Amino acid sequence: MTANNRLRFKRLVRVSGYECMKCQNIPLMNNMLTVDHIVPRHHGVDRNNSSNLQLLCYRCHRIKNFRNMQNI
Repeated sequence: MTANNRLRFKRLVRVSGYECMKCQNIPLMNNMLTVDHIVPRHHGVDRNNSSNLQLLCYRCHRIKNFRNMQNI
């Protein structure tokens, strides 16, 4: 993880309070959270724009990605 990615992750953690922004669950370990692009990067949105990022647990992230793949 690059220094910019670590800062972005820490900023999202401060906003979310270590909880998934979708299901509001707090994972048992910090590494169970991932940074998600609200609008997928392949749609041409600025991927580094913080307004396009959210912190999700791996379960919610997988569900969202599965749904996005079905819509392609």
